[in-house]
Amino acid sequence: MNKTIFNVGEVPRFPVYNVKPEQWGEGLVVRSPNWLGDAIMTLPALVQLKKVIPEGKKLIVVCPPGLAKFYECMPIIDCVFKLSKAHSAWEWSEVKALKAM
Repeated sequence: MNKTIFNVGEVPRFPVYNVKPEQWGEGLVVRSPNWLGDAIMTLPALVQLKKVIPEGKKLIVVCPPGLAKFYECMPIIDCVFKLSKAHSAWEWSEVKALKAM
């Protein structure tokens, strides 16, 4: 049996940014996708992000209303900020509320 091997090239190298603990503020804010399937696929990335956040800082997820319960049950998520609507621009009041957290 003849197997074809594809050369996909080298593994990409990404820059590393050293962020000092005092630059983290309250933590890291991540805007979730709008769809449940896409949100499920982001979980490994959220786990890795949680590992790099300094001790005492939060992993905050901003999500549409339909996904709030999904993220609230995840132990790696420290805070869930529910938007008023999915698939829309943020309301100015939401921006202010998020900044006030």
